[in-house]
Amino acid sequence: MLSNISYAGTVVEERISTMLPKHHFEFIIATSEYMYRKPHKRIFEFILKKSELRPEDIWYIGDQYECDIVGAKSAGIFPIWYRGAIDMPYEEKEDVLKISDWKELQVMLT
Repeated sequence: MLSNISYAGTVVEERISTMLPKHHFEFIIATSEYMYRKPHKRIFEFILKKSELRPEDIWYIGDQYECDIVGAKSAGIFPIWYRGAIDMPYEEKEDVLKISDWKELQVMLT
C-alpha cells in the first residue's frame, strides 16, 4: 500500500486497519515520510525493493492517473486505474486497464 497522504504512516495504517480489518498488506507506506511522492519513479522503486519483487510481479491499483498510473508505469509496474473511489472529472485514457468496481478486479483474479 502506497499513499501520498500528508499524515504519518501510522495514521494511514490505523485508517486502513479500521476500514479493512482483515487486510493482508505486507506494508503501508505514506510518502510523507520519504523524500519522494507519487508519481516519482523512486518511490515506486522503493516499494519494489521493500517487497523484494520484480516490477513484472506487481499490479499497482490507483485512482489518480498522473500519480498512480504514470508513476507505476515509470517503474515498469503494471497499473490498473480504479475509477470508482471518488467522483472526479478525468480525461479518458486508452493506455491502461480500468476498473470501476472492486468486483471487476475479483473476476480478473479468479
